[in-house]
Amino acid sequence: MRPPSLLLSAFTAAICLGSPRRLATRSSRAMGRLRGGWNTWGSGGGSSWNANTQGTQNPFGGGASASAGMSKKPHNPEGDPEIPSPPSDGITDMSFSPSTSTFGGKFLVASSWDKTIRCWEVSGGSQQQGVGQQVQAVARSQKSANSPLLCCGWSSNGGAILYGGCDGVGYMWSLQNQQVIPVARHSAPIRKIFWSDIPRPCVITASFDGTIKFWSAPFNGVPFHTITTPGKVHAIDVRGSVLVVGTSEKKLVIYNLNDLSRPFKEKFSPLKSQIRSIGVFSDQSGCCIGAIEGRVSVENLKDQDASKNFAFKCHRVNTQTNSPNKCEVYPVNDIAFHPAGTLATVGADGTFCFWDKDAKSRLKVSGRSSIPFSSCCFNHDGTLFAYAACYDWHQGHVSAPKFSGTQPSAIMIRPTRNEATPKPPTLAPTSYRW
Repeated sequence: MRPPSLLLSAFTAAICLGSPRRLATRSSRAMGRLRGGWNTWGSGGGSSWNANTQGTQNPFGGGASASAGMSKKPHNPEGDPEIPSPPSDGITDMSFSPSTSTFGGKFLVASSWDKTIRCWEVSGGSQQQGVGQQVQAVARSQKSANSPLLCCGWSSNGGAILYGGCDGVGYMWSLQNQQVIPVARHSAPIRKIFWSDIPRPCVITASFDGTIKFWSAPFNGVPFHTITTPGKVHAIDVRGSVLVVGTSEKKLVIYNLNDLSRPFKEKFSPLKSQIRSIGVFSDQSGCCIGAIEGRVSVENLKDQDASKNFAFKCHRVNTQTNSPNKCEVYPVNDIAFHPAGTLATVGADGTFCFWDKDAKSRLKVSGRSSIPFSSCCFNHDGTLFAYAACYDWHQGHVSAPKFSGTQPSAIMIRPTRNEATPKPPTLAPTSYRW
């Protein structure tokens, strides 16, 4: 049943994400109307697109720019470059443009509870340019929606941005003509949105209404296929022909997109608590599942590889130095895979970690931020790692006042500098116990 109001949709989305929100705080935001028009940031004060140096036409127009600084702050203990004009509320999802982007360059989009989808152009940080290469980010454009946004993504050619949220509608923002069209509709908030070329070019949306729907042009409001999941969709990832979804019933359902007639595999999550995040391996041979208990499970898809499955603890803080078994556990908010096969996790403890699942080693752990990290992603070649800092409401409204005003939302971009690539056995860290 469709929620009776947009307010209920927003509130339901927060609860299902493990992030309860104050009703009074969300009411005015969730009931807002579409703030029409295409908005660009910085009217004349920011850097404009230089077609001669970029080699392509700017699809957005001018925007505010910021050069990478390296000052450490409570919410940015690593001192990584911060993007300009971040969202004013919680950051729900981020995605880099694909390698086949129509407009070239590197673009980052982010969705937010402030009902905006924002796009930045990012340059620098290339491995070939060496350590210390400065990252620069230019705010290109934003689009306002009529409800909080929970997810975003790109078309396979980088020519369009996808996003969806609490009103249950998925949108496609064409960068060629700057038009936005609705492409999907659910009876509850959309948790995730993807583009897939399998089984045919289409948009895939997963919702709290317990369905995954597949939409193709001309986007007439009728999906060509619908999957009913055992519970609300709490986490999902799509890579190549593999779709993995985790539900509110702690069910893990895996589909081969070449055969949607039945699941490839269905099982209960190996983790005891609620599923929070899922990431499909770079080679599509398995997935990692993150939970609210500060634990990640590594799952291989083939039955003959089941003996290689294991789980490890992460995003936990020891509360007593003399009692290592006593610790605070935090949700694993997001999982992102590097092209080399390693992975990154971000947690409500305010840290990000790089892991080598094959060597069972932790490659890096960041300093602890004063606020949680909610989302993360690598760019197409793994040279840049973006992560978002904002309150994720894992402690509910009780802890909200200490994050309001003094702890603004922020997005950092870190040149990986080989930090996230596998290390030779002699150089792999050995201090972390799995």
